Amino acid sequence: MDFVVLGPVQLLADDGTRVRLASDAQRRLLSLLVLRANTIVRSAWLEDALDLSAGALRTSVSRLRHIIGFDDLVTAPPGYELRTDRVDALRFERLIADAAAFADDPPAAARHLRTALDLWQGLPYEEFAHEPWARAEAQRLVELRSGAIERLAAIEGEAGETS
Repeated sequence: MDFVVLGPVQLLADDGTRVRLASDAQRRLLSLLVLRANTIVRSAWLEDALDLSAGALRTSVSRLRHIIGFDDLVTAPPGYELRTDRVDALRFERLIADAAAFADDPPAAARHLRTALDLWQGLPYEEFAHEPWARAEAQRLVELRSGAIERLAAIEGEAGETS
């Protein structure tokens, strides 16, 4: 499954079709887990952010696990961990880093930057960007995007000057 957060939060099946989540609460839980993908997210933090009891959180996680998969959403005391590298925001950051590694090859750097920027479909965590738990990450990603746009413009400007 692919996790999309550079715009409206979406879950995509391997064939690219959108997986429908049962509720806004499920989308919020998914967003919180994606926000901290590959790290253990404390149950207490999730309960507080989602305003759920411990039992309701366990039920929500169980339902989401049936959609995402038992190997990807695991119980990891003291909470849960979403194990994936298939998050568009993570891919975006890798492409930005790859572009920086190609500082001596402006066309390659520009290709990486264009690919990274093409991932964007709107404000990160769009429907949750106003939430305290998403605000800082959304802002950080927007700033990275602004830097990527500036770097791409500089590369294209330099290419125009040398042609």
